[in-house]
Amino acid sequence: MSGEKQAASRRRSAVEELLDPEVLAKASSLALRARIVVDGLVTGLHRSSIRGRDVEFAEHREYSIGDELRHIDWKVYARTNRYYVKRFEQETNAKIQILVDCSRSMLLDLAGRSKLDFARGLAACLSTLLLRQGDAVGLILFDAEIRNRIGAKSHAEHLNTLCEALTGLEAGPDTDIATSLDGVASGMSRRQVIVLISDLIDDPRRVVDAVVHLKHRRHDVTVMQILDPEEIRFRFQGPLRIRDLESGKTLKVDGQRMSTIYRTEVERILERYRLRFHQAGIDYSLVETNQDLSEGLLAFLSRRSRLLGERR
Repeated sequence: MSGEKQAASRRRSAVEELLDPEVLAKASSLALRARIVVDGLVTGLHRSSIRGRDVEFAEHREYSIGDELRHIDWKVYARTNRYYVKRFEQETNAKIQILVDCSRSMLLDLAGRSKLDFARGLAACLSTLLLRQGDAVGLILFDAEIRNRIGAKSHAEHLNTLCEALTGLEAGPDTDIATSLDGVASGMSRRQVIVLISDLIDDPRRVVDAVVHLKHRRHDVTVMQILDPEEIRFRFQGPLRIRDLESGKTLKVDGQRMSTIYRTEVERILERYRLRFHQAGIDYSLVETNQDLSEGLLAFLSRRSRLLGERR
């Protein structure tokens, strides 16, 4: 068997392993829910896609399953016996990378939905919206390091690939947001739009420095911090046993005595994020998991639209 055939066989085997029926069913449900949210919320907000002769040709890339056959360059095929599709400036100008924190702290569920589930749904909704606009969307999953990186594509079928990755992910043991973001930065040579979805539970100084570094590399950065409402308000009373989801360590505290100290510290950290990101020109939103996905998405879109208008 030739090298190319062996490589193709390995790719087919890898795809078959990924196409677990249970994962596919969850992915389909997630994609459908995302479409419903987007349909009900942003009708009329999408710009029309511009394709074909009305835009300038930019480059070739190798054909991937799901690409439109009409974009195959048959002249290149005649010379190389390989399939390549044409890419146009409209397709290359808008590349969005959605970064989802899948560390164990994201599993916290005190409001009926974990932060990780909320992040999955939000990422799927954003992907649906952006793909309908004709933008190319990629996905990066990380905890203490990058766990999965899916390249940005603009065809509608790409949503299924993104949702399969989102539903199939498992939470990692710990967090290192700064190191993961440095890895993201080193892997991006061209300017892109980056949407970071995370609880930002890590060293705030290192997190801010890493996010600002992405901005300094000329990327357009948006941060969506996802928190359970009790992480902000701490309304527990009496003796408590608190366990760290990542380290597993437990701590006994008096809820009533702890609440004021805790809320003061949380507000200090949140204000640091708000102020530093604002100073750096980075879009920042705080979203709570007891909100509907549509509310979180609308808050993001409204803020994004307002900030873009201010920058013009």
